[in-house]
Amino acid sequence: MRILHVIGALPVGGAEKALERLVMSSKDNGWNKACDHSVVSLSELGPIGEYLISKGISVYALNLKSIFDLPFAFIRLCGLIRSVKPDVIQTWMYHADIFGGLAANFNRLPVIWGIRNTDLRPGVSRFTFFIMKVSAVFSRYVPRKIVSVAESAKAIHVSYGYDLSKFVIIHNGYDVEKFEFDSVKRKRVRELLNVNDDVILIGSVGRFNPYKDHKTFIITAEQLVKKKNNLKFLMIGKGVDASNKYLSDLISSAGLEDFVVMLGEQLDLSDYYSAMDIFCLHSISEGFPNVLAEAMACSLPVVSTLVGDALHLVGDDELFSQPASPLILAEKIFRIVEMSRFERQELGARLRQRIIDKFSLRSMVASYEEVYKSILTQESHL
Repeated sequence: MRILHVIGALPVGGAEKALERLVMSSKDNGWNKACDHSVVSLSELGPIGEYLISKGISVYALNLKSIFDLPFAFIRLCGLIRSVKPDVIQTWMYHADIFGGLAANFNRLPVIWGIRNTDLRPGVSRFTFFIMKVSAVFSRYVPRKIVSVAESAKAIHVSYGYDLSKFVIIHNGYDVEKFEFDSVKRKRVRELLNVNDDVILIGSVGRFNPYKDHKTFIITAEQLVKKKNNLKFLMIGKGVDASNKYLSDLISSAGLEDFVVMLGEQLDLSDYYSAMDIFCLHSISEGFPNVLAEAMACSLPVVSTLVGDALHLVGDDELFSQPASPLILAEKIFRIVEMSRFERQELGARLRQRIIDKFSLRSMVASYEEVYKSILTQESHL
């Protein structure tokens, strides 16, 4: 089956990494040869696009920069569709759903939409909210199926007017051979960060965005160092670096200059998960949080805010805090800090096993292929 994916851009993000894993399953793993994947970015290639090209995946960039480029980008996308000759077009998130969906319909091809986020209130532009509302109307006519990464994402979009009958839930899947604890990586990264082995390193991964609520993590860190001083905090994500004045000022005001390290965006996170002792997800909104699952796969104890399908992923409500509640979050993390190293390792091993049992890459790929096959079977009967 030839599948053409259309996405707005290809930075390092949750949706983009999920697309990468799905596409690479046909290259990296001998067990999956059912699909031939190609990718179109509406804007630039981005780091994920460049990586996919280096691995032999066909990736195209339309370089869409303004509304005035829309007609030319649409014509080019239609030309790519005729050249690639896909059996199914799969789109990822609102802008691509509308743009790619209309191009698919214009070329009389079935299209699958992708829905991921669960909350549109903080940090989203009016234009994006408008596109979402337009998509809700078009959902009755354009896509054959709408794949949601989370039950919570499905529920919120149905409440906005999306067609309930089109939804299919496919949770993210993870390559547990890529994401696993590695003592060599741990030693190397901690040496680079100048973190001694007796220091408990608490990690955070997420781009700088209101949804991610980095302020809560910093306040949480401030509370924790009052109780224990052999702690350090590692923050990774696009825009999360020393040049971010907002975060730097928060860290300075909290007196955490010697406790917090900000590394910015990192392509390969598995090294850094191995270096951590505890992982914290502090968002106020998520769909199905990739970083939480990746940390679990690397045998890390985790503490999370109660957002999206995080509880379904982790399966233990004792590891959760309400969003934007740093005092409670600090309390939950401190319980793990106070565990022995053996107890933390035991908790991490249990969480890794949950990923292996319930959220494997094989399971995700098989679910997508089932959707592709069902759509093509329907096409053959039309």
